[in-house]
Amino acid sequence: MARKTESYMDHRVVVEPSMWGVHYPVDDATHKRLLRDCEGMAANIKRHVDDVDRVEIKCDPVHVCEFCGQVWTERGDKFNGGCCDKDMENEPKDGE
Repeated sequence: MARKTESYMDHRVVVEPSMWGVHYPVDDATHKRLLRDCEGMAANIKRHVDDVDRVEIKCDPVHVCEFCGQVWTERGDKFNGGCCDKDMENEPKDGE
């Protein structure tokens, strides 16, 4: 009988820039600046490191409140549990 065993694939090196210390949602301008910084790092890696096939720049999308920027914690898309006064205006009434 065959049994499932562990194997390995997609070996890679992940480079996580630490110079910013940004581990929270950022505005569009900051996001674009950080992407430019990453593109510069990627170009330097490709120029200075042998045997690099490709360098990808990725970031994690996150849903936030449109009013205060707080990370979205609720399942619905209209009310974020009262993260700010504007969000509280969207609080569902009983029976909604």
